[in-house]
Amino acid sequence: MTILHENWGDLTKENVDQCILEILIAAPDSLSVSVFFMLMLIANHPGVEAQLLDEIHNVLGDRDIQSDDIPKLKVVENFIYESIRYQPVVDFVMRKALADDVIEGYHVKKGTNIILNLGRMHKLEFFPKPNEFTLKNFEKPVPYRYFQPFGSGPRACAGKYISMVMMKSILVTLLKRYRVQTVRGQCLESLQKNNDLSIHPKETQSCLEMVFLPRSVENCKASKRTELNGL
Repeated sequence: MTILHENWGDLTKENVDQCILEILIAAPDSLSVSVFFMLMLIANHPGVEAQLLDEIHNVLGDRDIQSDDIPKLKVVENFIYESIRYQPVVDFVMRKALADDVIEGYHVKKGTNIILNLGRMHKLEFFPKPNEFTLKNFEKPVPYRYFQPFGSGPRACAGKYISMVMMKSILVTLLKRYRVQTVRGQCLESLQKNNDLSIHPKETQSCLEMVFLPRSVENCKASKRTELNGL
């Protein structure tokens, strides 16, 4: 896509090189932290986990995820969107005005540096429960004006579509096999976080561990409990 924008004249070769560099260097870090936050949210919201598992079972059955399944996973997609809305990893984007303009009544001169606070924007407008983590926030389509987790325009995140495929694949693969638990009931909201260009947990914390309980073992334990209750 970036190469196409270069051919169309929207981006220079230097812009394309920078986008590719960001994909190779920045993407793995932001993707891993995003998935970590998502797993913590799943661990603390069993009702959401049940919705995800229902869709995964209906779309995939017992087989592993395939490329054709990606667009069918709408609940998983809404969960990803709600997760990065509620707890973004990158909560602002920077732009420069290319010409004089008026934005919401404010006169902006050419060359002005503009910082768009995505984290604040995503909790101020449109969403029915902006300060809560709930899939109800994406029950109806959200206009692009109110939700831009990957930025917008020709300089939007070059890895948007790749990251969505990767996040869906990782989450589905993990959830089919494991139930996620936090240690000592730790929740996302109580984690200590740093925000230095991107938001990430403080690595010195002792509460970042997670427990992955195989679902086959979990089912066996549930069967044992049922047998004992019947005695």
